[in-house]
Amino acid sequence: MKKLLAWMLMTIAAVADEKSNAPTPVGITTNYVKAHWSFRRVDGKLYNIEKSVLWSDIKGTCIRMLTNGILVRTVVEKREILRIPASDAGPSISNILLGGRTPAPSVQTRKWEEDGPEIFLVNYDGPELTTGRMIRVKALRNGTYANEGDLIEKWDCGTPNMVAVIVTNQPALISNTNRPSTKQTPTK
Repeated sequence: MKKLLAWMLMTIAAVADEKSNAPTPVGITTNYVKAHWSFRRVDGKLYNIEKSVLWSDIKGTCIRMLTNGILVRTVVEKREILRIPASDAGPSISNILLGGRTPAPSVQTRKWEEDGPEIFLVNYDGPELTTGRMIRVKALRNGTYANEGDLIEKWDCGTPNMVAVIVTNQPALISNTNRPSTKQTPTK
């Protein structure tokens, strides 16, 4: 009986000692933070829209808001370069100063905007849009969209890249004592 009582007391003491020396449970907290605005995800791929040549500047007018995207009438900038020959320019001061030599022709540039094709834009997260409002975004061409029987280009603005930040209550496991030695021993 004494042996049984001694064994029970030793077992209780060992269990109490294990509980007091037990490590604290690991606490892990995960927070998600939005990365820099120029990092966007399309179809699971990460892009830097400032450096990728696949992304284009889209300018247009909102035609209609749909549940899965926006119909946009693009605006295309046109330029025309006009070269006016010096002989058509008539007598000029430069002609007189150059001693009758013909100066270089003058160049004039004319710019204007025309309506471009309709496109379907998805994952737009800019300011709220209404029909007829101008829109400027960077987007990646991502297939086609069936709009009332017509196939039009589908462009994707991408989704923000979310980065997981994991915080734990445990100290770092890597220390200088755990690293392999970089000392080389001379060979004989």
